[in-house]
Amino acid sequence: STRTKEQAKAAKEYVEKILLSVGAEDIVVYTDGSCIGNPGPTGAGAYIRYPNNWGIPDVHISIPLGAGTNNIGELYAIGAATEHINNTLKKHNIKPNHIFYISDSTYSIGCLTKGWQSDKNKSLIRAVKMTLRDIPRANHNTCKWYWTPGHADVHGNNIADNLANEGSEMSKQGLGPNLDTRNNYINSRSFLIGAKCIEIQRQD
Repeated sequence: STRTKEQAKAAKEYVEKILLSVGAEDIVVYTDGSCIGNPGPTGAGAYIRYPNNWGIPDVHISIPLGAGTNNIGELYAIGAATEHINNTLKKHNIKPNHIFYISDSTYSIGCLTKGWQSDKNKSLIRAVKMTLRDIPRANHNTCKWYWTPGHADVHGNNIADNLANEGSEMSKQGLGPNLDTRNNYINSRSFLIGAKCIEIQRQD
């Protein structure tokens, strides 16, 4: 979808205001899903920014998910990003102050944090919730959730969008799992199987 210049400007200012509240020990995560046709070839994308003083590179994650829907991609991206964060926190024995989740999916945020009931994707929603509960030494204030309009030229959201599109293109080429295999990944909360993860050294 396209937005007016005024809407895009307001969205960028909104996210910039959120980012001003990010502290030195906070993680920022942008997630997005993609689907060609919806339903159709599906992908998940996530961009994780770890605190500068941790010395841990940022991460770009792109995942082909095979045939699915945009909502599956959106939820899966949050699960994959959280799994990567959990692995990183355990490996380095560190604890973030907060984790800022920035998503353009009201559906995902509603299902994961507001008690929305969905007739579809119940096992995926449950698996993502369990992965969020597994965040080491987290409390009820650790995760902060923010919706941002999609396609509004928000830098981090643009990166996640591109990564999700890359995943759906890989699915279109037949590189994603079949339904049974993907369900096995979900039920075992192994969101990163088949993911393309690239570490990015930040310049700022």
